[in-house]
Parts: sequence; C-alpha cells; structure tokens
Amino acid sequence: MYITDEKVTEYINKFYMPLNIKLDKLRKKCEEDNIPLILRETESFLQILIRMKKPSKILEIGTAYGYSASFFASITTNAEIHTIEKNNELYKIARENIKQIGVNDRIKCIFGDALTVLDELRYPRCDNMEHYKYDMVFIDGAKSRYKEIFDKSIELCDKNALIICDNVLLKGSIADNKFDARRRHRTNIKRMKEFIDYINSKANITSSLVSCGDGLLISILN
Repeated sequence: MYITDEKVTEYINKFYMPLNIKLDKLRKKCEEDNIPLILRETESFLQILIRMKKPSKILEIGTAYGYSASFFASITTNAEIHTIEKNNELYKIARENIKQIGVNDRIKCIFGDALTVLDELRYPRCDNMEHYKYDMVFIDGAKSRYKEIFDKSIELCDKNALIICDNVLLKGSIADNKFDARRRHRTNIKRMKEFIDYINSKANITSSLVSCGDGLLISILN
C-alpha cells in the first residue's frame, strides 16, 4: 500500500523502469506470491541514492526473495552485499533467485536472527564469519525491532555510513490511527513511533523522514 494519493503514485510509477528483465521477473514473482519487497517508487528513489553514495559494502536486514539485494548488486559494479534472513524457506528461495539473476558472486546470504547475526559480525565466533565495516545499511526486517537492529548495525558501520529504514510509516498508521482502525498493529505502531523519535533525538545522526513508498527513514552517521 502506498501512502501518497493513488493518482499521484500512479503518475510517478509511469516512469518506473526495471533495471533488467531478470529483476522484472523476480518482482512479478514476489507480487504473485505476496512476498514483501521494495515498492517501485522506493526502488527508483533508492537507485539515485545508491548511485550517489557508491557504497562498497552493503548490509541488508530482511532478505525475503532476494529482490532488493539483487537490485543493489545490479546497480553497483563492485559492492559486496551481506543480507540476513531468519526464515529458512525464504533463505533457500533467495539464494536460488540471486543465483538465477547472476549476482551471487557478490551477495552473501546469512541465515539467522538479525540481532544474533549482527553480534556475530561484530565479534566473529566462527571461521565463516568476518568483521566488516559497512558504508550502507538497508533495514527491512521486523518493524518492532528496528531500534535494536539500528543500534547494532551502526556498530558495524564506517564513518558517514548511510542507513535506510523502509516501511517506517506503516501504511500511514504512524500519523493517524484511522489507518489502523481495528487496532491490529498497536504494538508495531507504538514501537515505530518510539524508534523515529529516538533517531531524531540522536546528536550524532542526521536523518530525514520521507513519504516515499511506505515511508523511508534516511540517516547519515556524523
């Protein structure tokens, strides 16, 4: 669901162009299977940000079918991407999708709970884990855990790293309870509001809340 006017969104998406045929097919597959992925409007915006930032190491929390990780790899030519997924079935599907798109040489899929994996990346405990400094993080995992994920992620970031949190407006419910009339998502809404307030109170972080797609919180470490 988009939070901007439907006609405005329809007009914006008229200009959307998939990066390649394989990504286009994967997007359609995600939509058919009702698998969450970055919206077209969000993808277009992220493409500009990434081309400007030119990250060399990207960390993603929430792999799903592997669309966004494949998208990041398709934009950049040399960036190494690590993506974390806790659902075993999605993890397996994502690895196969990434291989089919042909970007598996630069994407490392990591199976496990994000908070645990982030600790392991910070303090390697086994031979297949390494310590990294990321210059871009994309957070699209469990919405109620954004604060914990954000805090652990920045410990792995290089200076001036770009951190992007997706779906932070929760289909408009952050701004007005009428978007969650049945009060089904009260906990997620409460925690997301606390997270947004927390980020905007940090003196060492410059952030912008953007009503693009389902809302992006874009932060730069100072």
